[in-house]
Amino acid sequence: MESKVKVLHLWGTQGQPSLVSPESIALCWMVNDSMFDSPVEVVFSNNTDLSPTGELPLLIEEDGKKSTGVYTIVERLAGGSDRDAESSLLCDALLQFAADELKKCTMYQLFLNTVNYNEYTSKVYSYLLHWPFWYNTPLNGKACAQKLCQDMAISIPDDDDDLDSGAKGSQNSHQDKAIEMAQSQVFKVARDNKKQQKKRLQDLKNNSRVISNLTQILTHWTTARPAVDAKLIPADLLLAAHLKVQMDLPQGDIVNTHLLNNFPTLYSTVKEIQQRNSDLQIPNIRDPSFTESGNVVMSTFNLIKTYTP
Repeated sequence: MESKVKVLHLWGTQGQPSLVSPESIALCWMVNDSMFDSPVEVVFSNNTDLSPTGELPLLIEEDGKKSTGVYTIVERLAGGSDRDAESSLLCDALLQFAADELKKCTMYQLFLNTVNYNEYTSKVYSYLLHWPFWYNTPLNGKACAQKLCQDMAISIPDDDDDLDSGAKGSQNSHQDKAIEMAQSQVFKVARDNKKQQKKRLQDLKNNSRVISNLTQILTHWTTARPAVDAKLIPADLLLAAHLKVQMDLPQGDIVNTHLLNNFPTLYSTVKEIQQRNSDLQIPNIRDPSFTESGNVVMSTFNLIKTYTP
């Protein structure tokens, strides 16, 4: 069915975008800052079934055309620009750079950082999604994050790792003793402690690698951004949204301190953008309709639809 206005489907609740989607945050800020030529309705549907790629944000235009990915959505909504061709290309390149490179660091912080995941990400989907869909979504996000972060040499310890593999050679000769030890509570506690220690050490290594990667990204950004004279461009808001997510998570102080100490000018700019949008009043916002909502009935309908010729 055709709509009279473009509709932007995002992650969020109670009229505010969610930390699980920096793209949703950035697009809300762009709407709030009147960066788009086209009027758009904002709907926090949290419904990835509507998207052809299974991801949000999603833009549905008046004729039903669907666009995903923050770069494409900005391109569809922003219209023409009064900047020269070279500046426009640089703005586009910065937006794509922020979308691709910062996503890796943010996905790590949301799904692979143990503290952030356990204290925030694994719980927040129960507020965003209908039961039972809130259970698998963070697990799927973790799998996507692991794939996305492969080039950062991130290693995630397996919960089922056998830390006693070195004792396998003597299992046959000491089978009875090994069984007795495995059954003892003392042995179990010591084994669990060893597992936790290994995870904590790996988390520290992972966090260090991600911060190093973030440093490289922001160094490239601070070198390239001055080439565009405009005071504020969509890429600025996307970068600020990614950093907001990383700094607002339970272990966000690590990122916050690193930015303050190593990129003080950029840190001030990011904080200014965040402060200006702290009391976000999104125009043309509405609740999702029944068919737009990710309820059990519509989710079942969409699942059946995918298997229907």
